[in-house]
Amino acid sequence: MKAGLFKGIGYSKVLTYLILYLVTIIYESLFSELLRVGPARLDIPLLLLIYVTLTRGTREGIVFGFGLGLLQDALLPLWMGFGSLVKVLLAYAIGQFKESLYVENLFSKILLIFTAALSNDLMRFLVLNWRSAEKLGPVLIGTTLPTAIYTSVVAGLAIFLTSRGGLQPKVS
Repeated sequence: MKAGLFKGIGYSKVLTYLILYLVTIIYESLFSELLRVGPARLDIPLLLLIYVTLTRGTREGIVFGFGLGLLQDALLPLWMGFGSLVKVLLAYAIGQFKESLYVENLFSKILLIFTAALSNDLMRFLVLNWRSAEKLGPVLIGTTLPTAIYTSVVAGLAIFLTSRGGLQPKVS
């Protein structure tokens, strides 16, 4: 066995993705109901997808989104593969949004997260319930908007606290 075979495993993309997938599994199976506020749920997997796409690029976001979608489909196998399609489309759109617009200030990041959360739920609803489009209004107002707002506020708070040094220790 070669000594250099495991040389770069400390910063391996595969290892990073596996850890993020593990975070998703643990969150979806144990904590998603605990962090629910009324009809709104915190969409941590979507936040991970946005993070990977913004920090690593569109191509890596698409790869991560494909695996994330398959993982979420395995947890709720209604239409296997559809979650991957939605996540890949979102990663591509987020990557294009990042390249064409200024995504460095807090407001644009929150707007991006809100739009992605809204698009995620709307794409899933429209394809899975295409025969009953009249239910879109109640679903949009009842769960999709509260979820998008809740996810955006939590992510915005986390971005604000980490970017302004709010979570860093004070040196005296």
